[in-house]
Amino acid sequence: MKKVLLTGFEPFLEFNYNPSGEIAKKLNNYENEKYKIYGLELPVVHKEAIKILENNFYKIDPDLLLGMGLAPGATGIRIERIAINSYYFNDGNEIEDNIENGPEALYTNLPVDSIRKKLWSKGIPAYYSFHAGTYLCNEVFYKIMRLAYNKGIKGGFIHIPLTHKQVIAMKKFNYPSMDENILIDAIKLIIEESI
Repeated sequence: MKKVLLTGFEPFLEFNYNPSGEIAKKLNNYENEKYKIYGLELPVVHKEAIKILENNFYKIDPDLLLGMGLAPGATGIRIERIAINSYYFNDGNEIEDNIENGPEALYTNLPVDSIRKKLWSKGIPAYYSFHAGTYLCNEVFYKIMRLAYNKGIKGGFIHIPLTHKQVIAMKKFNYPSMDENILIDAIKLIIEESI
């Protein structure tokens, strides 16, 4: 049986519920005849998140590595294509020039075209993104790709929108949202296409 390491993040800023971390926890220990998911919620703390990711990667020894982050304003599943090893910001302050020694950019090796088509076929909006931001998502995405490339497995990162419940609770009615159960289905479909 294949092993999937699935990561999300804990709540941050005004978002006291982060569906990426909650979905990772809900899918922890989910298994079918093809794979088992090891779900992991990462802290929103510079360097600490990638340290926990790396420790769990070597402990679990996965066959697929998939990270998730929350992107308020996303209109569907955002399939990230490029992790940048340049500068990034933590709370708006530039803190270092390079995340780690390595290429300036790393590309996901997930089957992005078939993932997008599969999600579309199930009525789930999905589109490509070429920038995972300048916060922890890019930092974790870059580490995911370093680990995946070094082991010779597939890796990638997706951003998900707010959930319907979040939009209602926060009264952020100008934000697009998606039902959390649909998001969970989307993650399973992405894994199925990638494993």
